[in-house]
Amino acid sequence: LSAHPFRIAEGADWRHPSGPESDLVGRGDHPVVNVSWRDASEYALWRGLRLPTFEEWTHAAAGGLSAPEFPWGEELTPGGQHVMNAWQGVFPVEDLGLDGYRGTAPVGTFPPNGYGLFDVAGNVWEWTATTLRTGRARGDGVALAPGGSFLCREEAAEGYHACGAYRIGRREAKPREDGNNQVGFRCAR
Repeated sequence: LSAHPFRIAEGADWRHPSGPESDLVGRGDHPVVNVSWRDASEYALWRGLRLPTFEEWTHAAAGGLSAPEFPWGEELTPGGQHVMNAWQGVFPVEDLGLDGYRGTAPVGTFPPNGYGLFDVAGNVWEWTATTLRTGRARGDGVALAPGGSFLCREEAAEGYHACGAYRIGRREAKPREDGNNQVGFRCAR
């Protein structure tokens, strides 16, 4: 592949998710993105809440099932139905959008898990309170972000990796200062 379909959107933030010329019109029911771990933590604190730990998030994502592969059970597409927003097709060649979306989907588009939680798989990674220090500099470190995103997939073109991190218990360690269009958060009490 000579090029991939992604670009850096300088000036993107939660109010301008695709860059300074974008806005939230038509996205009011989409997850908040382009928020760093600190911003998500501060927002939760301001609301009298907090970010869940990775262990809490994993327990909640299982929805009362005993060690499921996915929040809804063992099949990626039960009965042939897409029950999360993720990449369908070979990454990054083409997202077929078989789930109805390319990019984020409105929150609650797909069925909730057994605890009534929406979008604990796919759509956007979710910051947790669980952090790790990398030891390189003051203020550095990463936070665990489970759930996968709309870019996670089962297949990838040569030179790219397949994500599959919408499976329960899988996660990414993301730099806490990062904020991009595939990372969001949810709050806990």
